[in-house]
Amino acid sequence: EIHSQFGYMLGKYPVFGPGAKTVVSFVGTEISEEMNFWRKPEKQVSTLEIISPVTALNLLSKDKRFINVAKLSKDKNFLSNGRFYDDVELGYYALSPMLSQKFYVPVYKIRGTFESRINLNFKNIHLSGSNQDTFRYDFENYVLALHGNAKGLGLNQFKHNIIW
Repeated sequence: EIHSQFGYMLGKYPVFGPGAKTVVSFVGTEISEEMNFWRKPEKQVSTLEIISPVTALNLLSKDKRFINVAKLSKDKNFLSNGRFYDDVELGYYALSPMLSQKFYVPVYKIRGTFESRINLNFKNIHLSGSNQDTFRYDFENYVLALHGNAKGLGLNQFKHNIIW
């Protein structure tokens, strides 16, 4: 069985998340299954000011999963030189079809890799070869692109600016 996944766009922006895709499965040349996850927008409700990509990167760097990245990095400008992230893309986020969502919300999709050498010297443990290993963490996160937060919009699922 072969599975193909298709995404959606709103205007010129992609829609990310589990609530914005169509999956078509094939057995040979026959369609065996089709699943459509999409809430068709009815109208534009309002226009809101969004934050800059740099502000989104700073918000992500302060998230608890990355709080020690700056401490581990020898480069003080790790955010701006690409050592922390590979790509920042503006789009909209669609929650799971199982959750209620009145609005598509603007988000920055941030993909990247954090890599650091970690010293593996432990008391009473002798390692053959190098006592250094590389820690690598690949990530893809979504940062709410709105100023403030989404609480006033009735988007209770967005309790924080970071969507895990």
